[in-house]
Amino acid sequence: MGTIKKTPAKKKPATAPDNLWKALGRFQMKMPILHQGAKAHSYTYTDLKTIVETAVPIAYNEGLVFSFKLQGTGLLTRLIHMETGEIDESFIELPQVELRGMNHPQSMGAIITYFKRYSISCLLNL
Repeated sequence: MGTIKKTPAKKKPATAPDNLWKALGRFQMKMPILHQGAKAHSYTYTDLKTIVETAVPIAYNEGLVFSFKLQGTGLLTRLIHMETGEIDESFIELPQVELRGMNHPQSMGAIITYFKRYSISCLLNL
């Protein structure tokens, strides 16, 4: 009777999402500095529309997409390398506040947009 050799299970090495980082580096080299054309109170900023319109085609050409998802009481933002499925993500709890001059749904819309703008800026390192 033959003997059965048990092959130990190979541990998958913990690796950084190399393809995602390389694509992100290429994206950053092509992404222009964005003009702060939106105004609020005493400051200017780059609005979400400008960030998305500028970043999406460049990111897509480098194999990257990003997504936003409301999850519970927070916002999940993902940067995904399309070919490999590697993901970098960020999650933030959204504050529950009423902004002056807005009803609750309007306040939540403004808060969601604000945090979308900053979360994607952080993931793309803008």
